[in-house]
Amino acid sequence: MEKLRYILNFNKLLILFFMFLGGKTFGQVTLSLRYLAVDNKYHVYLTPTSALAAVTNPKLTDGSSQITLMASTGNLTIGTVTSVSPSGSWDLSTTTRNNGDVVSGAPLAKDFFVITPAGDFTAINYTSGTEVELFNFDVTGTCTGSLDILPAGSQTAAGGTLNIGSYFSVKGYTGGIGTNHFASTYNMSAACPVAVTTSPDLVTSIGQPSTPLTVGQASNIPVTITNVGTAPATGPILTTINIPVGTTAPASFLSNGSSCTTSGQIVTCSTPGPISDVSPTNTALINVPVTPLPASAGTSPQFTATTTGPNEPVANTGNNPATPMTPLTPIAGVPDLTTTIGQPSTPLTVGMPSNIPVTITNIGSAPATGPITTTFTLPTGTTAPASFLSNGSSCTTSGQTVTCSTPGPISNVLPNNTALINIPVTPLASTVGTNPQFNATTSAPNEPSNNATNNPATPMTPIAVVVAGNTVVSVKALLQGGYQSAGLMRDQLRTKSLIPATEPYTALGYIHSGGGGSETVSSSVLAVSDPNNAIVDWVVVELRDATTPSTVIASKSALIQKDGDVVSATDGVSAVTFTGISVSNYYVSVKHRNHLGVMTKTALNFATAVGLIDFSLPSTLTNGTNPQKVLSDGRLALWAGNTTGDNQVIYSGTSSDVSPIYNYIYNDLSNTAKTTTFVKTAYTRNDVNLTGTVVYQGPSNEVDMIMVNILTHPANLVSKSPSFIILEQIP
Repeated sequence: MEKLRYILNFNKLLILFFMFLGGKTFGQVTLSLRYLAVDNKYHVYLTPTSALAAVTNPKLTDGSSQITLMASTGNLTIGTVTSVSPSGSWDLSTTTRNNGDVVSGAPLAKDFFVITPAGDFTAINYTSGTEVELFNFDVTGTCTGSLDILPAGSQTAAGGTLNIGSYFSVKGYTGGIGTNHFASTYNMSAACPVAVTTSPDLVTSIGQPSTPLTVGQASNIPVTITNVGTAPATGPILTTINIPVGTTAPASFLSNGSSCTTSGQIVTCSTPGPISDVSPTNTALINVPVTPLPASAGTSPQFTATTTGPNEPVANTGNNPATPMTPLTPIAGVPDLTTTIGQPSTPLTVGMPSNIPVTITNIGSAPATGPITTTFTLPTGTTAPASFLSNGSSCTTSGQTVTCSTPGPISNVLPNNTALINIPVTPLASTVGTNPQFNATTSAPNEPSNNATNNPATPMTPIAVVVAGNTVVSVKALLQGGYQSAGLMRDQLRTKSLIPATEPYTALGYIHSGGGGSETVSSSVLAVSDPNNAIVDWVVVELRDATTPSTVIASKSALIQKDGDVVSATDGVSAVTFTGISVSNYYVSVKHRNHLGVMTKTALNFATAVGLIDFSLPSTLTNGTNPQKVLSDGRLALWAGNTTGDNQVIYSGTSSDVSPIYNYIYNDLSNTAKTTTFVKTAYTRNDVNLTGTVVYQGPSNEVDMIMVNILTHPANLVSKSPSFIILEQIP
């Protein structure tokens, strides 16, 4: 190809030689070379100075036409030549450096670039005065001073072997083909451009959180790095994100290829790069997972960030910091529930309920909405009521699980951030000597799962072991001798101040068991005059062996009220407590000093809730046959008339209960007249009707009640024998 170019150029020399001998030059074509910064290229334009002649093919161009550009000798190289008019016709054909022939008029120290046309030139507009762009090109290397078009002439290079003079011949101009119609240049502006330095320019922006900031929940803060410069940003590119106080980020994490670490409130991310300067690859996204702490609830924290790249010039760093970002909505709080179990309200004692306090505390940053569910696990060998209420919480028990529902809300602000549930727990006998462990946990509908790890309570073990404790008996009975009506008895022994302060049974020969005996009552208890709860007299309550009911395990003297409630002598209102008697299965019996006693038909399990034993009700099963007197209103009462203190009532015959009454009246020292109608005021077994007076004959006498009981006893209705004996139905 190079050899061909030498041949072509030699032909040009020959043509110019003939022109020099006889040809003429007519200047009808002017050329312009201009540099445009907009595309960083040089552009060559043609402007005709006259119209073409009316000849055949007036636009025909001589195949030897060429435009020669020159630049100071160096390393400048013309790159791609882009043809404009005609399209695809111009090309760089020859480059020769610093070898122009001075004798031919070629300037010194110049490099020459010969650009030649090819193809059909009829597309060029040769209208006089109208500029037409022929072609443009880019350059590489160093441009010194300017680029210029070599004037028309016979300049040569390389020792005359190359014709480098600019030559443009058009058929339609004077002289036609073979005539150089290039006259001169115009509007030349081809100085070497100022060298353009490309560099990256990084901008940082912070977006809104991926989800609204909520205490304890991670939300991604998007940090975008954009290269708005003119060159790629090389790595590593460092981005520093300042997270506000009250928020946290992971110690280390990865995001879209960036590696990040957190120290305090500063997150530092390294992006490998490069980041292009051409959209859409001129950005890098880092998602910073931020988790607000409880103290930040309700605040609107501000996030800042900045980015630097190793090849970014200092002049471009002014826009590196992001505009601070404040979330559109303040940080939302969330509840955080903890559960604690306290020690029992009283030492765990078999058969006796003790409250286990379960406290729910909201340590979060927002109220806990209801219903709040607390699950309490009972250890084996303990029980709780099937259902109960505690401080507004509703609880049910299934097996060993107590489930409580608290309506809520529970505030997160002291002192209203707690809820207390008291679980009444009753140990069974099998737990004596053990330290059972209790567990509980709580949950709320609006508590996030990541806050639930502290919901379970630390298991609670009571400080003291379960003790056998006490057996508490709630019992009710009526005494026939003192019965009036409507379920009430008279309290004349009390109103007459005849009831002794110390139980009377020990003095009467009754031997107490299980620590009973010598019980006393205060005057304040006896002073109570309540229509239902005033004291009537002393009685004895017995716990009998479940296997051998004739064996008394424990007995205790107690008081009986007007309505039949048997209560402790200590306060006159509480149920009878057998201290130190383990909860177990027992027969229960009630005795009175001049009435026949009564006993339950079966042994009762005090490890469960026995409830009230009401001997006055026919529905209460009792031991034996006709163990009590059926009163006119259908209630039941202990048979009256046992003045001898044995286990039977006799009207006529040996050991008659009438004889002691007679003897008591007749032999009284105050009865000097020895009359049978004498009335004696006293606290004695002979006072069958509990009026505080003993009457043998006359109104309200004691004998009539004994006689009636004998004659009307269901087992004596036929024979009506006065010697019939009513036996106590207790073994």
